[in-house]
Amino acid sequence: MKQFQGQEDPTLKTNVSQNKVHTLALAFFMMALLLGSCRQERHIDEYLEHLPQAQWTEGTIKIDFKQPADHNDPGGDKFTQRVVINHLDYDRPVVVELEGYNLHSKKRSELARLLDANQVTIEHRFFAGSTPQPADWKHLNIWQAATDHHKIINALKKLYPGKWITTGFSKGGQAVMYHKRFYPDDADASLVYVAPLLFSPEDQRIHDYLDQIGSAECRRKIRCFQEHMLKNRKTFMPLFEAYTMKKDYNFPMGLERAFELIVLEYRYAFWQWSRAICSQIPSPDDKAKEQFDHLVKISPPALFEDQWVVDRRAFFYQALTQTGMYSYRTAPFKQYLNDTTPITFAFALTDTMTTTFDASAMEDIYTWLRKKGNNMIYLYGEQDPWTAAAFEPSEKTSAIKLVNPDDNHKTNIGRLPWAMQDSIFTTLEDWLDMEIEP
Repeated sequence: MKQFQGQEDPTLKTNVSQNKVHTLALAFFMMALLLGSCRQERHIDEYLEHLPQAQWTEGTIKIDFKQPADHNDPGGDKFTQRVVINHLDYDRPVVVELEGYNLHSKKRSELARLLDANQVTIEHRFFAGSTPQPADWKHLNIWQAATDHHKIINALKKLYPGKWITTGFSKGGQAVMYHKRFYPDDADASLVYVAPLLFSPEDQRIHDYLDQIGSAECRRKIRCFQEHMLKNRKTFMPLFEAYTMKKDYNFPMGLERAFELIVLEYRYAFWQWSRAICSQIPSPDDKAKEQFDHLVKISPPALFEDQWVVDRRAFFYQALTQTGMYSYRTAPFKQYLNDTTPITFAFALTDTMTTTFDASAMEDIYTWLRKKGNNMIYLYGEQDPWTAAAFEPSEKTSAIKLVNPDDNHKTNIGRLPWAMQDSIFTTLEDWLDMEIEP
C-alpha cells in the first residue's frame, strides 16, 4: 500500500448520496464505490481517479475513512470514521467542520456559506459510528484525534487545491485548537467557536465567572430558586418521577441524585443556553408545576439520563483525562443534600474505567497557541460560562479573540454586532487572499 506522509493512507468505504446531480460521471463514480464496498476495501487513490471533477456541479457525499485505532501502530486495529463532503466546486475553498461529538448535521455551516466554500465534516473518534471495536480508551486522546483529522484533510487536498479553513463549535472548537497545535500547516485559517481551554476536571474559573456574571439581583434569584427546589423536594419529586416515567428515562446515579444534579446544573444552564431573562424565574408563590416546568426547560434532565450519558461517555472520559471540565459546588446547599462532597462527572464512567488527569496536555496546547497559533479567530459569548476559560491570544501571533456582548454558548458570526462581523470578514480576506461578500 502506498505510504502517505510517512503513515498508512486512509481508505474509503461505503456510501454516497447526492442531490442535483445528473451526470454520467457521477453514476460511474457511485457504481465504483458500491462495487468497492461489496468487495474488499480499496485504496483512496482508486476512488479519487473516478471522481467526476468539474462535471459534478453540486452534491453531498457520505464516506467512511479507515483509520488506525492507534496512529502509533498503523498496522494494528482499524476503525471507520464517518465524513460528509458538501461539494460546490473544486476551485472553491474548503471549510473543515471538526465535530467534537457525533455528526451533528450534514448541512453546510455558517462559515462555509459565508465563504461560498465546500465543506468537509468529520465525526470525532469514539462517537457514534466512528468508534473502534473493541474500544480501547487509551487511544482516545487529543493527538490521536488530531491525527485522524490530519490524514483526512491531506487525503482530500488531492481533490481541492485551494484554501483550507478549519472550524468547530464548543468541543469541536477545542478539536480545532488541538489539530492546529499538532498539524499547523493543514489549514490556512481557523475559526474557533465558544471553545474553552480548561486545566482541571474541576476548573475553578467556571465558579468564579458564575459568581460575577449578570446582575447581583439575577444571581440572587437563581440561588434562591435552586435552594427552594432542594428545600421542597418532597413537593417536586412526584413531578420529577412522573416526568421521567413519561420520557422513559433511567438515571445511573438514581432518581434522588439526578434531581439534585439537575438543580445544581440550573445556574450553569441558565447562562449557557437560555436567553437569561431573570424576570422569568418563578417565585415560590407560583404553582409547583410551573416551577418544575421551568426547571426542566432550563436544565433538561436528559443531561443525566442513562442513554445520553452512554452516547457521550467519550466526552466525559476526555474531560477527566485531558480536556478538563467543571464540577458542582455543593457547599451553599449542604443542608439540603445527602452527599455534600464536590460533584464531578465521574458518574458517567463505567466501573471498569479509570482516569488520571494529565494537566500537561492543555498546558502544552496553551503554550504553543500563545507562541505560534497564527491565523486563528476565537469567538465567545459574554454570558456563556465556558467563556471563563476562553483562550487569550498573545501579541506574538496574528490570532484575535472576539466576545459577543450579552450572548451565550449559541453565539456565531450572524449574532455579532456588525462591527465585529466586519472585522472577521476583513481578517479572513487578508489571511485567505479572497473577497468575502456577506
